[in-house]
Amino acid sequence: MKRKKWSELEEQTLLSKYSDLLNSGTLSKLKTIEKKFKPIADHVNSIHPVTFPFKWSWRDVSIKVQNMRHQYLGEKQKIRISKDEFN
Repeated sequence: MKRKKWSELEEQTLLSKYSDLLNSGTLSKLKTIEKKFKPIADHVNSIHPVTFPFKWSWRDVSIKVQNMRHQYLGEKQKIRISKDEFN
């Protein structure tokens, strides 16, 4: 089965839930990757139901967060002029 692509609304929901857990300190208390990302996957699945039987797993969420972090750092490097200046 072909992987489902993340919609912009799903990405926004994922980021908001992730930042809520990160800011509250809950994320740092959870020890395993599965325990960290399962509540986020459940939250995204509950807010954005799909028409065919596909649900985001904790693994999909973990991969998406890592990819978004990597893309952010890459973009940050592209706009950096010098050590302390940004374009």
